[in-house]
Amino acid sequence: MTDAINDARLSVPAVAGPAAAVQAGAVGGCSPAHEAGKLSRDVLEEVLLDLKAWGGRVDRSAIVGSIEQALQGLHALEGSALGDPGHLARLEAAAAMVKQAAAAVIGSSLEATASAMNARLLGVARTLEQAREATIDALVLAQQSLVDEDVARRAQEQMPPPERFRLSRGVPRLHAMVREVMRTHVDVQPDDFVHLAPAADVDHDEQEGFAHDGELTERDIFDAEANFADDEEPSPVEISQRLPLLSEQIAAAVPMMRAGLDGEVAQLKRLLRTCLEDIGAMSLLRRFDDDERFDFEGVRRFERRICECLDAVVALGQPFQTSAEPGVPFAGVDVLAEAVQYGRDALTADPARAFARTFVLTSIAGEDTVRAALLALKQSPPYTYRAQAEAFVLSPNKALGPALRKLARDDDPLVAGLALDTLARRDEVEIGVVLPLVEHPVEEVRLGAIAALGRAKEHRAAAQILIDICDQELDDDIFVEAVEGLITLGYRAGLTRLRERLDEEEAERGVLPEQLRMRCMQLLGMAGNAGDYARLLQLYYGDVGQALALGFHGHPALVAELIAALDSSREGGLYLGRRGMRDAARALFRITGAPLFQERPSGQDPYDIVTDQRVWLDWWGSNEERFEPTVRYRYGKPFSLLSSVEELARDRAPFGVRAACARELSLYDLPERVSVTAFVRDQEQKLSVLRDFLTNDVVAADPKFAPGRWLTLLR
Repeated sequence: MTDAINDARLSVPAVAGPAAAVQAGAVGGCSPAHEAGKLSRDVLEEVLLDLKAWGGRVDRSAIVGSIEQALQGLHALEGSALGDPGHLARLEAAAAMVKQAAAAVIGSSLEATASAMNARLLGVARTLEQAREATIDALVLAQQSLVDEDVARRAQEQMPPPERFRLSRGVPRLHAMVREVMRTHVDVQPDDFVHLAPAADVDHDEQEGFAHDGELTERDIFDAEANFADDEEPSPVEISQRLPLLSEQIAAAVPMMRAGLDGEVAQLKRLLRTCLEDIGAMSLLRRFDDDERFDFEGVRRFERRICECLDAVVALGQPFQTSAEPGVPFAGVDVLAEAVQYGRDALTADPARAFARTFVLTSIAGEDTVRAALLALKQSPPYTYRAQAEAFVLSPNKALGPALRKLARDDDPLVAGLALDTLARRDEVEIGVVLPLVEHPVEEVRLGAIAALGRAKEHRAAAQILIDICDQELDDDIFVEAVEGLITLGYRAGLTRLRERLDEEEAERGVLPEQLRMRCMQLLGMAGNAGDYARLLQLYYGDVGQALALGFHGHPALVAELIAALDSSREGGLYLGRRGMRDAARALFRITGAPLFQERPSGQDPYDIVTDQRVWLDWWGSNEERFEPTVRYRYGKPFSLLSSVEELARDRAPFGVRAACARELSLYDLPERVSVTAFVRDQEQKLSVLRDFLTNDVVAADPKFAPGRWLTLLR
């Protein structure tokens, strides 16, 4: 796999600028460690040659082992650049191995030649340690130049030129506002910090009386009643004098009631908060479980509200004329700072607030807004990561791609995984970013990197790496992820290796974990050929969701087994349970198109199918002859991709079924890729493009789109 990675790296274009200078070597040439490494390598090789002259009884294994490890480290050091993360570590490891070899020399022989060899090895170690100090100095110089350049670039950073305010139409518009560069917002206050006011001048009795957050005690009430009894009733003049003071107190507590500009700004901020609250609430309503029905019109209303609130937020940040100072335009509310603060104000981890903050920030043009969103991400609890990732995916800001590619190298595995997943969902994966993470020590990051390779634009390089992973990887999770990436890229090698692994598991009577079994079945069901129906039957245990793969495969030989599975009482049969029987009935309908719907007052529902085995046996006995074993069926007709397109466009389809249809379409070379989590307007536009493409006469004549065919991977 290393050779594949090296070959893939050659296909990545070189980076220009000072950063490239650091990656290619060092300031003013190569790294200081390179020259020291070459000299040390020569000396170590001479030492190995000198060992031959030692007596035959001397044990050389420890010496040779240490020197060989040092040489391997020096070789790796020579191939690394100054800016590589492991450059210094390789140098330090080589020096440690040389010292270990020197100790082994003294421990093996007391002859003069051994003392001389020990001195030479210790000299090599000192040379490498001196090179380490020089390398650190070079790194500091290089990093300083990069920092200076970055500071200069940010100082000269220009805001995107403001554009005429335009409303979003079904999808969020990228707004460009008149504004300054966003300042860095970092909350440095510890979470457990509690401010205690000094109580040195507070009377002990008074402090005791208000011990519970200012709550009145019986003693306070008694004292107040006593004082009231002694006072005379206030006159109307005294009451009128107290009213302004009371108004000031109310205004202090309710900023919107203040007079003048402060009150107007407070009112706008309250409206801004309302918009942010609506954006967060609507984002929660867009989430679906697999079995929930997707209502196009209902989701469209939620999304329209999100876009309207986004437009309103931007409008509140525009300059306006105040009634307090007519003729003097006010610069407008700092909506970006308010969005950041809104995400922080929650008492608990709130995904809705996190989504609203991230969505608003990344819908405003500029790199600084993206940086602010990523900085807020790093300060937020992991419970909100999913919501922020969804906001990143929906964002129209093109500056997100480079920022997420940098974020993928973050030390936090959760953050790096989020960046990789978001890049894949936005179709902005670059192989040069993913390659270093393919062998990451944290498995979740490895899985994310391998999954991202399946969406890389450099197909050949990505496929070569994935093939090597499949051939060498023993971990089932990583293997299946690599197989899925190969199939997504259109390579037959993925299916070939999946079949081999499944056949080995069957021969060894191995049992795959439930989730892996499900994924293998989905891959075979959507991308497999006619012969894979037997493997699907072997994998089918009746768990919830497994029958979906059989329905998508469409082989008529699966019908009899699915009908048999509906009888949970038979000895040695499958116990499906209520949901499993529903899934089996849906799979039967997906293959046969039999109109065996449950009788409901609301009418026929294509996903509410009869689960009575006797009804299905009667229907299949009368219709089995018209199904040919060489044809793939979908709803009783030879399979066509148009059926998947139409099901994606169907109202009230279960969300999990829509996701499976979109996955199936992604395996074909089509002009558009549909995401079921995208805005409804975007989905409808892409479905329209696919419908026109598949009904084109030229495409219809293409053998790979012929009705009734299983998928043929051409690469």
